[in-house]
Amino acid sequence: MPVERRRQILDAATMLLARDGVDTASYNEILRTAKLPKASAYHYFDGRADLVETVAFDVATQLVAVFGPWSPQATTAGFRSTLAAGSERLTAHLLTHPEHLALSATVIPLEMSVPGPRAWVGDVVDNGRDLGLIRTDIDRELIVAATLATLQAVDSWAVARLAADPQLPVEPSVTITLLEGLWAPPRSRS
Repeated sequence: MPVERRRQILDAATMLLARDGVDTASYNEILRTAKLPKASAYHYFDGRADLVETVAFDVATQLVAVFGPWSPQATTAGFRSTLAAGSERLTAHLLTHPEHLALSATVIPLEMSVPGPRAWVGDVVDNGRDLGLIRTDIDRELIVAATLATLQAVDSWAVARLAADPQLPVEPSVTITLLEGLWAPPRSRS
């Protein structure tokens, strides 16, 4: 399918799924809005569930792209500031893309199937370990997995908060505080 046509279909589906809900949006209305005859739709999607999954994966990919690649930081302050900036960009994106906010509950479980998050978190962990901010006594892959799980939990909390009231602040410090608790090197026993 040509890229522009795919984008039109996904945008129409995203809008209607966000407006009407993932479970209740009409497949026929999505196809009408996208100007895609039902007979042709089956050339591209195996049905409604496949289209919903494709939309969710597309939105998840866009949310992950908001962060961009991790730029290694030389200082603790730079590290924390870069994490906070990513959190602020995601919040701003969700507030300016209400359809993504509406679909976030469906998308968050898919974040880990989108290419990028595991590698991005791995880069963050490696940088944090180099700075002495992230413990090294636990296997790197376990720290990466625990970080991903923490980020998913924060995302779920933040999305629910923003959906309830877009004026409620979602402070990046919440994410950083949770992660620093997870990452804290063990204290020496005196």
